[in-house]
Amino acid sequence: MLQSLLLDVLVILSLILAVTTLFPNVDIKLLTEVLSGILMVGLLIAGFLYYSQKGKTNVKVVKTQPTMDRRYWRMPPVNELQKPVWSKTRKLAMILLRGYLLIAV
Repeated sequence: MLQSLLLDVLVILSLILAVTTLFPNVDIKLLTEVLSGILMVGLLIAGFLYYSQKGKTNVKVVKTQPTMDRRYWRMPPVNELQKPVWSKTRKLAMILLRGYLLIAV
């Protein structure tokens, strides 16, 4: 959760820089307060969703290989690894970041 907060603060600072560059007459204090309010509401919603979904998991642990000695374990080749499954929250975050990048660039 801390990394999400840090990323959000960096995005807010970037937005402030972009907006004040494009529109130099914008009130920076008001802009900061609005963006911080949006951040707080978003974090509250994300926290609520996280804790409401915490006990509801469909992940099953399946042992496919016998336990090996850690000294002899090797990383499987990249082409044999399965694609990781993204949660709905992570998908939403990636969509929002991509949208921000399209607007900022």
